[in-house]
Amino acid sequence: MVPQAGMKQSLMRCLDAETGKMLWESPFTGSPSWSRQFPPVVSGNIAIYASGSGQYAAQGTEKAYIFKGQPVATDDGREVMSWIYSNDNPFYPKDNKPLIWGWDLETGKVVWQRDFSEYGRGGNDCGICLLDGKLFYSTFFGYSSSLRQRRGLPVENNGLTACLDPQTGDVIWTTNKYYVTAKCTLSSRDGRIYIGGFNRATEGTDDRFVWCLDAKDGSLVWKSDPVTSALNVVTVGPKFIFSNALRGRGNIFDRETGSVIGTVGHNYACCRFTLSEPYVLGANMDMIDLSQDGKLVSTGPAIDSRECLGAVVSNGRIFYASQASGFLVSQTYGEASKGLPPVWSRTAKAESND
Repeated sequence: MVPQAGMKQSLMRCLDAETGKMLWESPFTGSPSWSRQFPPVVSGNIAIYASGSGQYAAQGTEKAYIFKGQPVATDDGREVMSWIYSNDNPFYPKDNKPLIWGWDLETGKVVWQRDFSEYGRGGNDCGICLLDGKLFYSTFFGYSSSLRQRRGLPVENNGLTACLDPQTGDVIWTTNKYYVTAKCTLSSRDGRIYIGGFNRATEGTDDRFVWCLDAKDGSLVWKSDPVTSALNVVTVGPKFIFSNALRGRGNIFDRETGSVIGTVGHNYACCRFTLSEPYVLGANMDMIDLSQDGKLVSTGPAIDSRECLGAVVSNGRIFYASQASGFLVSQTYGEASKGLPPVWSRTAKAESND
């Protein structure tokens, strides 16, 4: 499943995983947001995605350049927004709606759709995940009083988290107390869901938190110690809970209390870590041991100037695709790496044989 959202149209496309052939595509009303941190999910025969809606303008176009997401009026009087808005100031169009879509996996027909705009406006900075046959959704409405007044949002709601039946879209429970706060999706494990984000949740404080909720009813299990931010996703393994922070210290949390019990002080940007316990794998092939309080145990070579992506572990290899340089790297580790010489040695040997 590949969502492709743009200025003129938004499409959900289904591809054959073996051949890449497109099986179907279906339009959806969606913003071309760059800040959604999750892929579509599939439950049974239903493919699911979440998005926002509303009229947007390309950033940099005449009469429609928006600085830090602030809206401006076009020649015909319409208010427009840039889809590349600032994460710390998430303004939305007046006609924005938080939406979730469910498609038939075989045909691409919309089976169900849910609109949560009765609770507030937002939907771009949202997340979804599946756990124990249930669908979980969370979105951020923003924290500015002036924003809520101008958008007509209920003053008491800064965000929403909901549990749904993935086959029908029926809502099981909702809460406005706990929600992602932009640039983060939600994750789940062992009857609990975990929520983080980039922004402060309410006015009057600079603190950010990770929230752990009971998946049965959305009640709070614990609220973490204050953190700089919890970016992309709160990663939950059998032993460790980890979240990255944008240009701050990453954190390791106690599973039962949410207390910060360790930190990763390497000052990453929006790196997407992969957890392979006890290691997290980050930018430029960094390998960090969470069991040793975030010690960097292996790194490099540094093949990229960006930190907005990380590594993937599959079939006994570590794969890393760089963003800025275009390199694709495959690494071995553990026992498999002992019999494999460095690539420069193999290259030199191959050249001498030629």
